[in-house]
Amino acid sequence: MNALSMDEESFVEFIVSEMPPQPANYEKIIATNLGRKSPDDEEAFALELGPNNCAA
Repeated sequence: MNALSMDEESFVEFIVSEMPPQPANYEKIIATNLGRKSPDDEEAFALELGPNNCAA
């Protein structure tokens, strides 16, 4: 099915149905991306090493 022709509820279900589990450091990644957290260089490097599981 073409995702662009789905209604909102079907689209959301389609997107989240195949998403992998959130990474263990999900909250830190989101807080950093939103500018709520400023990790030091070592922590930022560690956050970058993990898989990019936050994007759809």
